[in-house]
Amino acid sequence: MCGGGASHGAHPGRAAPRTRPSKDGAQHTMHLVDIVEIIGSLLILAGFAASQAGKLDAHSIPYLVLNIAGAGILAVIAAGQQSWGFLLLEGTWTVVSAVSLAARLIRRGDRPAPPPAHQA
Repeated sequence: MCGGGASHGAHPGRAAPRTRPSKDGAQHTMHLVDIVEIIGSLLILAGFAASQAGKLDAHSIPYLVLNIAGAGILAVIAAGQQSWGFLLLEGTWTVVSAVSLAARLIRRGDRPAPPPAHQA
């Protein structure tokens, strides 16, 4: 679940300012889109790690919200960078998570009201 071209330093339509040395001696810096892309990735990874650790159910609302937010961010970045494979992946991830969240919320709304508490 990582975003497209940002990990390769490719940002169509903009020159990459260089402020930090790389293996080839060139200087590189992060752009705002790189930071947002990392945040999107961390949202997805946080949900996944919490699920694997048994802290979040993969069908829980917090898990689905983390996936929608993270994948949605990455899908927007992929679209902006015309990274069609990542757009397909992250867009699908977002839609599937959103449909799952909607189904979960509808099921939650269909539950019968709890019986009134007995008063003594």
